[in-house]
Amino acid sequence: MSVNPVIDERPLSLLELMGHVYRRAGFGATRDELEAALAQGYEATVEA
Repeated sequence: MSVNPVIDERPLSLLELMGHVYRRAGFGATRDELEAALAQGYEATVEA
């Protein structure tokens, strides 16, 4: 029996992207932390 998972090919929202960045950095983030990161912007968050 073969399993074919459905792959979501839509682009990530900025909130999802920030969550991914925080997870890859080795720690999760609360919703408030993600909202603050969104307010700063992607570049500023990554450079921080």
